[in-house]
Amino acid sequence: KMAVKPFDFTKSATKKTTGATSGRTSQIPTLSVLAGTAVQQVTVLPIALLDAHPEQAHYHMDESKLEGLCVRAKADGRYEILAGHQRVEASRRVQLQTIPAMVYSGLDDDAATYIFHATNAYGRDGLLPSEKAYAYAEIERVLKKNINGMKTTQAIADETGESTRTIQRYKKLL
Repeated sequence: KMAVKPFDFTKSATKKTTGATSGRTSQIPTLSVLAGTAVQQVTVLPIALLDAHPEQAHYHMDESKLEGLCVRAKADGRYEILAGHQRVEASRRVQLQTIPAMVYSGLDDDAATYIFHATNAYGRDGLLPSEKAYAYAEIERVLKKNINGMKTTQAIADETGESTRTIQRYKKLL
């Protein structure tokens, strides 16, 4: 059996950071700010009902790491994968029929986009520079749209442990 190990989206809105921004305290947007009243629960889903996130093509698959599966319910009864594309692919390869997943109901497109790109940018090692650039740009777009007055580059730097200058350099690749 596969254990569900979901990405931690329940971070406090204020946290002490480590790495390049060590010691600073910043206001970091959490999924709860973006998701509002979305409901989450762990359930076992048929693999046949899982669809890749439409932007998954922007990221390469690293088969050495299998993250927890996080999906959102779609209106047509299917599920969109937000995190865990590798786990689903591995499960398909060994011909499993079902897989445990963290299911979000009532999640809007912006919150889903944030989860999708945050798990790729913050939760995976070995991303290509172009993949990081794309992820950071999409996270910044969602944050600017939803949280007024936020210094988005600083928030991304605080969450990733990279300097704001490094985040800016990545974004220049686009």
